[in-house]
Amino acid sequence: MRVGIHQPNYLPWIGYFLKARLCNAFILHDNVQLNRRSYTRRCYLDKETLLTIPLRKQSREVLIKDVLISHNYWIDKHLKTIEHLYSKFPLFNARFERLVEIMQSLRTEEQLSAFNATLLGWMFGEFKVSAKISFSSELLQEHSGNTDSYHIALINKVGGTSYVSGLGAKSYQDDSIYNQHSIQLSYLESEKLLKEKFGEATKLSALHLMMQYSSEEITMILEKAEALFIESL
Repeated sequence: MRVGIHQPNYLPWIGYFLKARLCNAFILHDNVQLNRRSYTRRCYLDKETLLTIPLRKQSREVLIKDVLISHNYWIDKHLKTIEHLYSKFPLFNARFERLVEIMQSLRTEEQLSAFNATLLGWMFGEFKVSAKISFSSELLQEHSGNTDSYHIALINKVGGTSYVSGLGAKSYQDDSIYNQHSIQLSYLESEKLLKEKFGEATKLSALHLMMQYSSEEITMILEKAEALFIESL
């Protein structure tokens, strides 16, 4: 059983969904400290357009599951920016209508993780993600130890035997610990697998691609990338 773990990011890049599609269980890691400069609260629509969700002043040690959004005025600003940037894209009307509907329904949502999870649920559906989605805070409310031991505990909790990690974790992750726990660790180079088709858009919010390609077109490309990844194991 293949498991992926990632923070519940705001309108994330297409590689996020490739990772989720590769997994039987995908854990939204909300039981860790928020990095306020991370993509949990922000996303790039192009190289110059960065959307950031405003947050209430809280402790620097606050966990993602406890992070609160400061107000809802930003929703209109983000939607206007998205409309301005994508109004001439081929699939803008249908995509934007649904996005507006979802974000307007979230105006009273104060928790960042819940807000993002709702948007992710929509995007998971568009990209045919079949993995069982759960929150780390619901699986293990408390855990002592380092990042690797916490990941292993989460993987064991959902019955995982294989862990798909992002390439960025290779610099600090201890591969040997996963081997000791009989967990097959593999690193996903999503940008390498998808860049031939999507180019620099692999670094942007997947919303950028959704405005240009149908869900079926994107899914077909993701399926090919999945096959290449699995062949490399």
